[in-house]
Amino acid sequence: MTDHIPFVTFTHPDAQTDFEHIAPTRKEVKKNLAQQKDERRCTRCGVIASEAEGLKVCGKCKFSRYCSRECQVADWSDHKKTCKVPRDTDDEGERKHPDLAIKLAQHVPSNDYLLHLLQLYSILCMDLLENPSNATSNMLQITVSCLPSDTMGYLRAMMNGQDNSKMQVMLNFDALKSVPLSLTPAMQLELDEKKLKAKPDDIIVALMFTNGTKNFFHPVTLLSPALQDGRNKPPISIKSSLSDITELPLNESNLRDTMNSFVRMDKKNQMKLRAMPK
Repeated sequence: MTDHIPFVTFTHPDAQTDFEHIAPTRKEVKKNLAQQKDERRCTRCGVIASEAEGLKVCGKCKFSRYCSRECQVADWSDHKKTCKVPRDTDDEGERKHPDLAIKLAQHVPSNDYLLHLLQLYSILCMDLLENPSNATSNMLQITVSCLPSDTMGYLRAMMNGQDNSKMQVMLNFDALKSVPLSLTPAMQLELDEKKLKAKPDDIIVALMFTNGTKNFFHPVTLLSPALQDGRNKPPISIKSSLSDITELPLNESNLRDTMNSFVRMDKKNQMKLRAMPK
C-alpha cells in the first residue's frame, strides 16, 4: 500500500532520481526477461518450450511460435488471417510501428511497477472490488503502439526534410478497456495453469496486449498493494518544474498517463521498452 501513486514529469529536477527509485534495475529486467524466454508457449497448443527445445518462430510474421510442424499446420487456418511481414505503419497508415510495439509489450511483465499500475487499472475498469467475478468473464485489452522517444528531435528532422523513420521509438499505451474474455486454446491453458497455482480467494486478471492484429496474453494475480490502492484511491502525485507537486485523482485516464510518462522517463532504456526500427 502507498500513500500516493508516483508520477514524475521529465522536466522536474528530481525526475531521474525518482525514476531510479521506482524502476527495475537492468539486472532485474534481464533476469525477468530470461525467465519469460524460458516460459514461452506454442501458439497452438500452449506447451512451454524454449527455442533450444524446438520452438520455432513463424518465418513470415516473426511472432507466432510452434512446438511442432503439426501445430503450425493446424493453426494456419486462423494464423493466416493475421500473418503479415512486420510493418512500420498501422492500418490508418500512421508510422506507429505496430509489430515492434507488440514485441516491446512482451517486456512489460518484467516490470513490477507497470504491472502494479495495470492491476490497479483493471480493478477500476472492471469494478473488481465490488464484483470480483467480472475477472472470469472479462479481460483487460491493452492497445499499444510506438511513439518517437525524442519528440523534438523527430519534429526537427521532419521539418528539415531529414529521414526520421529510423529514429528510436518507445512503447506507448494507446488505450485500455475491459472486453469479453475470448481466448485461444493456448491462452486458456495458460490461464487455467495460473488458476491452479493460485489461492482460493485470488483474483486473476487476463491482460491482452494487442497492436490490432497480433496479441500477447499475460494473466496476472491481483496483489495486495494494488487491491489496497484500489480501495483507498490515493491521489496521483505529479512533479513538474512549473507547479512542483500537483495531485490528481486516481482514475483510468490518469493511470494511463502515468504509465506512458514512466516509459518516457527511461532515457537509458533500462526497462527495454525502447528500440530502433529496422
